[in-house]
Amino acid sequence: MSNVCVCVLLILSGLSGCFGLEKSAKEKLRKHNLVIKPIERQAHEQFFPCPEIELQKREAYPWELKEVGLHSRGCKGMQLAS
Repeated sequence: MSNVCVCVLLILSGLSGCFGLEKSAKEKLRKHNLVIKPIERQAHEQFFPCPEIELQKREAYPWELKEVGLHSRGCKGMQLAS
C-alpha cells in the first residue's frame, strides 16, 4: 500500500511540476521573435491621402437678416413713428 501511495505522489508531483512549462516556453519564444522596427517611409508618402478641405458658407439665420420679407427689420435703436 505504501508503494502505491509513493508511486501516485511521484506521478502527481511530476505532472504538476511540468504543468506551467508550456506557457513559459511560449512566452520566451514570443519575446524572442518579437521585432520592433521604426516606420520607414518618405516624407511625401501617405497611407491614406487626405482630400483638400473646402469651407462651406452657411445660410444666415432669420435673426441675422437685415430684412424680413419686404420690410426692414426693427431694432432697439429705431423709433416708432407716432
